[in-house]
Amino acid sequence: LQNIGKTVFLYTAPLSTDQQDKMKSLGCKVRVEAEGHLLAISDNRYFAVNSFLEKSHVDILGCRSEWISLEDLFMQTVEEQAQ
Repeated sequence: LQNIGKTVFLYTAPLSTDQQDKMKSLGCKVRVEAEGHLLAISDNRYFAVNSFLEKSHVDILGCRSEWISLEDLFMQTVEEQAQ
C-alpha cells in the first residue's frame, strides 16, 4: 500500500470489531497499535472514511507518513548498522 498511489495513515482510538469491519469495507488496511488502530487509507477513500469516523465519534489521535511500526524501524536500523 505504501508504494501504490497516495496513502494517508491515521492513528485512531480503539475501534470496535464492527468499526474495523466497516473500515475494511471502505478499502482501509487496519492494524492494531498499542493505544488504538492505524488505518492506511488511499487518498480517494479518505473523505468517506473520515465521515464514518466522525459519525461514529472515533477520535483521530494523529497521523503518520508510513505504515512501518517502530519495532520494524528499529530492526531495520539495527540490520543496516550491522552491515
